[in-house]
Amino acid sequence: SVTGFVFLYHRKKSALLRLQHLNQISKLRMESVRNRVSPHFIFNVLNHEIISERNDSERSELRGVVKLLRHSLEVTETLCVPLAKELDFVKTYIGIERESLGNDFFLRWEIDDAIDIDTFLLPSMIVQIPVENAIKHALRGKFGLKELSVLVLRKDGGVVITITDNGMGYVKVPVSQKGTGTGLRVIRQTVELLNAKNNNKIDFSISTLDGFGGGTRVAVYIPENYSYEM
Repeated sequence: SVTGFVFLYHRKKSALLRLQHLNQISKLRMESVRNRVSPHFIFNVLNHEIISERNDSERSELRGVVKLLRHSLEVTETLCVPLAKELDFVKTYIGIERESLGNDFFLRWEIDDAIDIDTFLLPSMIVQIPVENAIKHALRGKFGLKELSVLVLRKDGGVVITITDNGMGYVKVPVSQKGTGTGLRVIRQTVELLNAKNNNKIDFSISTLDGFGGGTRVAVYIPENYSYEM
């Protein structure tokens, strides 16, 4: 019947649009990986390889770098990961960056024991990207105290994740600047795609903090039993 034909047409069209959106997100993630793996980053890795006698700290850092690269490539192929895996990546990344941030860097890390981090799923890179942005854009060039807070708490039938820094606050930059904003576009497009298939929505927001020193806060709310089926 005509009605059946129209229904099938619209269903196939909707599936094609979702596939195109997924492909676009995958490309953005790969672009984000390429931006992260800068020539300076690769040069440091090669320096480690050149050194024939490494101490335990250098070996650990090199293992961390390899772990970051492997994880970065893996997440280009998946929409969601267990919270434990995302947090493990973030801790590894912060560990590698600690030395460059100096002795004035302080980390507050709090994970609610009521959350089963091995089974709770969240969009991949949704913690990783804000933490990387905080270190790269807010803290790395800052003089004096550098503070980063990562809090994961159970709230209102879901999980709330906040990433806060004491930098100069969130500033939108032109899309034309190469390598800028790719990570946030990855997050926003992923959330938009997933929210379209869920009644209870993920909420993702960025705000500049008031008061002395300012700073940026990224807040993510993920409902319990959120579906990642496409």
